[in-house]
Amino acid sequence: GLGGFGMITWGDLWPKGGIDGLSKWFGICAFSYGTVPITYNIQEGMRDPSQMSRATQIALVLVYIVYVIISDGVAIVYRPATGPDGFEGDVLQELPVGWIPTAIRMAMTFVVLVTAPLLAVPCAQLVEGKLGIDTDPKNSVVVFEEGDARSFVQRHPNASSVAVRYAICLLCAGISILVPGFVDVLSFVGAFCVALTSFVFPPLLHITLLRRKLAEEEVRATRSVSAPVFKPDAATEKELRRFGSPQVGEKKRANPMTADSLRIIRIDAALLIWGVVATAITSLLTFLDLFR
Repeated sequence: GLGGFGMITWGDLWPKGGIDGLSKWFGICAFSYGTVPITYNIQEGMRDPSQMSRATQIALVLVYIVYVIISDGVAIVYRPATGPDGFEGDVLQELPVGWIPTAIRMAMTFVVLVTAPLLAVPCAQLVEGKLGIDTDPKNSVVVFEEGDARSFVQRHPNASSVAVRYAICLLCAGISILVPGFVDVLSFVGAFCVALTSFVFPPLLHITLLRRKLAEEEVRATRSVSAPVFKPDAATEKELRRFGSPQVGEKKRANPMTADSLRIIRIDAALLIWGVVATAITSLLTFLDLFR
C-alpha cells in the first residue's frame, strides 16, 4: 500500500549485492534501453527514415517514464509485504494472488508478444543473409532508397524464411524453459550482446572509418601539391633548405589530422576501452550467475 513510501531509504537508489548486483543492474539497463540492435530495421520500415533520431529520443524518454512509474511503483506498493529487502528475483514470480498482480502479469505478456518480433526479425534477417536466403525483389516492396542502395521488405516471406524464424522462436522458447531465472537471462543478454553492439562496436567502427577517411584525404592532399613555378639555382636551393622549405621536386607531406579529429579519436578510444572493460566484467559475472 501507500505505506511503502515511508520505507524508502537512500540504499534503495543503488544496486544491492556488490559487484554482482551492479553487473546484473548494468545488463538490465543495457537490455532495456539498448536501441542499436534494432535501429536500422525499424528505420527501414519508417515512412521518413530521416526522423529516426527524433523518434528514438521520444521513445527513450517515454520508456524511461513508464519504467519509473511501473517498476518503482510496484516495488513501493508491495514494500510492506516484501520487507526492507524488496523483491529478491523476478517480480512476476513473487507477486501474490490478486487482480493487480494478474493485471501486471497480463501487461508483461502483452509487452513480450509485441516486442519479440522487434528482436527476432533482425536476428532472422542476419541468419537468412548468412544462409544465402535473399529477398526476392519481385515479391518485395522498396521501403528505403538512397542512391543505388535499396532496402526491401517481403510481402509474402518464402518457406525458408518462415522456417528460419520459427526455428529462432523455438530456440528462444526452449532456452526460456531451461533457464528458470528470467532476470538472469535478461542481464546476460544485455551485458553481453546489447553492450557489445551499443558500447564496443560503434566507437571501434567509427575509429576505423575515420582513419580511412583521413588516409584518403592525405592522399588527395599530397597529389594536389603543385610543382614550383620557377626553377631556382643552386644558391637559392641552399637558402631554401636552411629555412626548412622543400627542395625542388619534393612534395610536402600533407597532414589532414586536425585538432577536431584528434579529439574525436581520443573520445572514441576512451569509450571503446570503457565498453570493453564493462562488457567483459559484467558478461562474465552475469554468466556465472546463471549457474548458481
